[in-house]
Amino acid sequence: SRGLNYPPQFMSDWLPYVAGTDGNFTKYAQNGIELGFWWGRSNEIPVPVQWNPSNLENADYENPAHITFLTNELEIAEQRGARMIGLDAFTQMPVYQRVLWIDDMKRNAPNMVFTHESTGPDIMHRKLANHADPATWGDINAPDLLAWYLNPDSEIYVLGRGAYNNLAFMQEMSKWGFT
Repeated sequence: SRGLNYPPQFMSDWLPYVAGTDGNFTKYAQNGIELGFWWGRSNEIPVPVQWNPSNLENADYENPAHITFLTNELEIAEQRGARMIGLDAFTQMPVYQRVLWIDDMKRNAPNMVFTHESTGPDIMHRKLANHADPATWGDINAPDLLAWYLNPDSEIYVLGRGAYNNLAFMQEMSKWGFT
């Protein structure tokens, strides 16, 4: 369904001809390339759990079935060679549950880098890299000083697309410390 795009099952339920190629993803690391995936609707659960569900519900950290679904997606991504996962719409769980889930993801995939979409509560800067998309959310007019004050090692990835896909913009973002 177009209304439910991107799918939360970003690793499972692939069509057979696509699933048959998944072993090729591990070749990125063999060639020194870091592979990342975008996890659509990263804390929502398809109902029923199938490729084109009729509904999505917010993930609940206290629901074992939800955590099993999310953990399975993470494990498959790691098996396919992912070293980075972008968490789309990482806002559906209450903050305290997101913190617990982030800690679980890092424990289950210690070599994985996670980044969340858009801004979030300050505690997220202590846990995850941030992903900014000025073409969607508006201009970036200055460095994110609060994020760097709270966590000097925090990373903020900026997507340069559309009008922002130019050398001058990327140089300015790099000068301000964005990745």
